Amino acid sequence: ARNSRAAGNALRTLESAAAGSGNLMPPILAAVTAEATLGEISGALRTVFGRHVPPRR
Repeated sequence: ARNSRAAGNALRTLESAAAGSGNLMPPILAAVTAEATLGEISGALRTVFGRHVPPRR
């Protein structure tokens, strides 16, 4: 069973790291290890970077 507290902590750490300028791979791997979903990880990154909108052609 997933430890929701550990997953939440990992997602908050990822969000903080994304707001900085460091390497995001370690906090992403920590979130995966804590059983955060791809949607949760993407959401944490989207909070900082916003949603990608491709340029119009």
